[in-house]
Amino acid sequence: MNKLIVIFKDWSAYAAIITLLCFIIYFTVQQTYRQNANDPQYQLAEDAANAINRGTDPGFLINKGNIVEISRSLAVYLVIYDSALNVIATNATLDGKAPMLPRGVLNY
Repeated sequence: MNKLIVIFKDWSAYAAIITLLCFIIYFTVQQTYRQNANDPQYQLAEDAANAINRGTDPGFLINKGNIVEISRSLAVYLVIYDSALNVIATNATLDGKAPMLPRGVLNY
């Protein structure tokens, strides 16, 4: 009986270590996938900002043939604000109007 208890204690320690290693691997892979999911949005925003800084008209950056109703779609869209936080170009609508952010969101 004592031999069985010793084997169980050894086995449970190995099981705990293996479980911990599996959790670490899962967490690392999941976080890598999650962080990489942000890359297209960062690229879209940075490309638009760089083009505007080079003097490109913001309306030129918008795909006006593909208007996205954001309440019904997960498609990528772009909203460009001026320094007064007014929408100057967008290919997105929310209930038929350009989406507006609550005041203070971009200031923060």
